[in-house]
Amino acid sequence: MYMGMMPLFANGCSAERLESARAFFSKPENQVTGTERSLARVSAQVNECLALRAREGESVRSFLESAES
Repeated sequence: MYMGMMPLFANGCSAERLESARAFFSKPENQVTGTERSLARVSAQVNECLALRAREGESVRSFLESAES
């Protein structure tokens, strides 16, 4: 019943983890109803996080370093 939600374990901000999940769930024996939809949702979230980190990461790092002083 919950197997279609397993791709949610690839959530986060790691391109490597997402690629591992894609490779795993691309095999027919690892697919059940809902897997593709869950993996698409997780992919969108991970890609959004990676884009945000690339866009704003340096600004946040600079702010935090200045706040430490």
